[in-house]
Amino acid sequence: MVLQRGIQDSRRRRKTFLEGPAYYYAFSIAMLVATVGFVVFVSRDKGNTFIHGETAPKAETEAEANVNV
Repeated sequence: MVLQRGIQDSRRRRKTFLEGPAYYYAFSIAMLVATVGFVVFVSRDKGNTFIHGETAPKAETEAEANVNV
């Protein structure tokens, strides 16, 4: 609603919607939101270690690990 109203107002004034400082503020805010979202995602991600060609869980002993190679 607000965005649509802003676009309509800018058309009436024959001015582009994101002009001047508003252009940089819009993308700065978008980058800030993306950064915060990334930090939240990374803090909750456990992460996994994958070894090329390995599909089963890691072997418990070295002897079992050498058999799979």
